[in-house]
Amino acid sequence: MKNLFEPGAVQEVMTRIEQLKPSSQRQWGKMDVAQMMAHCSAALEMASGKLVAKRTLLGRIVGPRVRHVLRSCHKINRTF
Repeated sequence: MKNLFEPGAVQEVMTRIEQLKPSSQRQWGKMDVAQMMAHCSAALEMASGKLVAKRTLLGRIVGPRVRHVLRSCHKINRTF
């Protein structure tokens, strides 16, 4: 599986991006080229830590409870 830590994969992605034009036909989904590029850049910025999303109210309420459940499950799995 290719990943962006391999120079060959990075070059392939860069070549494909350079070939995009505003008039390029979409290959899947409903996004045009500009929307797709914005979507990909936002995902990469979040992955690299340049963009940190704010927690929503639901995340503040549910997050600690889920974290507690996951920690307790992790402790149970360690005993086996």
